[in-house]
Amino acid sequence: MPPYGEITAYLSVHRGAEEAAYRTLSYVEGVSFARRAHAPAHFGVGLRDTVCPPSGAYAAFNRYAERTAGDPAKVLHAYPFNGHEGGDAVHVRRQLEWLASLLGD
Repeated sequence: MPPYGEITAYLSVHRGAEEAAYRTLSYVEGVSFARRAHAPAHFGVGLRDTVCPPSGAYAAFNRYAERTAGDPAKVLHAYPFNGHEGGDAVHVRRQLEWLASLLGD
C-alpha cells in the first residue's frame, strides 16, 4: 500500500483536500527536484516495482536538469524483471563504473 495507498486512504476521508494534498506532495516529489538538478546522475528502475511506479523514475529522468543551464550527464538502466530493489548488485557495479568514468578512473 505505501506510499501511494496512504494518499488514497487520506483523501478517502478528507474529501475536498485533493488540491492541498497535491500541493504538499509537490515539495517532496522527485520529478520536481529533478527539474532543478545540475549534477551528473545515474538512474536505475525496476520495471516491476510495486512501491514506486517505474513511471516516476522515467518522469524524473526525462525532466532531469530541465531548469538549469547546461546538459549534465545522465544515464538510466531499466531492469525488466526487478522490483523496488532495481538491479541490486549489478546496478551498484554500473554506478561505480559510471562514477569512475566521470572522475577519470
